[in-house]
Amino acid sequence: MSFGQRISAFARTQPLFVVGSLGAGFGLSFMSTQAFLQGRQDPTKLTVLSWNVLARPYTKYNRKFHRADSHIEEKSQTWQRYTLAGQEILSKNCDVVLLQEFEDLFVDAEWNSAANQLLGQYDLFRCNKQESPATAVMVRRGGRVTVTGPHICVGGGREFGGASKVATVVPIMANNRSILAMSGHFVWDGEPEKRLHHLETLGQTIQEKYTPSAAASAEGGSSSSTTSAGPPPIIL
Repeated sequence: MSFGQRISAFARTQPLFVVGSLGAGFGLSFMSTQAFLQGRQDPTKLTVLSWNVLARPYTKYNRKFHRADSHIEEKSQTWQRYTLAGQEILSKNCDVVLLQEFEDLFVDAEWNSAANQLLGQYDLFRCNKQESPATAVMVRRGGRVTVTGPHICVGGGREFGGASKVATVVPIMANNRSILAMSGHFVWDGEPEKRLHHLETLGQTIQEKYTPSAAASAEGGSSSSTTSAGPPPIIL
């Protein structure tokens, strides 16, 4: 079964206690304010916000909109965008925030006046490679979610479409359930074989690292353990 098919199977067979994703990037769904507020008030719900930061270097692709003298937008424009995004993330106060096209400047107070407050309220797990914008996951401190292990980074090479094409995976515990929070950035235009390779590598890595029987074996457990139930469900 392919990685995409497995994700679909998880969605059909294993309820994740997720209210929904507040999408601000490619391919992500929106949910109503009412549903969001209900989720924040219900201790059995997990609130997730997904946000495409649009890292400053990538503004060269939309010069006709920012209209700066150079291909990349002005510093003041980046500061304004990053600050507004940071303030919006803080106002939602979600348990988990999935960031795409993330760069370190997004959490630099010189470029984002909300940066210090973000880092004060959230633990940040990032997968920037070769100083290229990539992906990150933020988990709210003192909330309903506990991080249960180190994060992993999958991708970031030419075979995946470039340094920015990385998936950040963070194992968490929510409502006594093990879940993987993942923020992924995949190559799109005209390179389906690289996108498929990235997804297959991601699926294999998750299977090997997070399947209970595989983890037990890696830690010295018996190789004759019983069939595993598979890795935890995934939020993406």
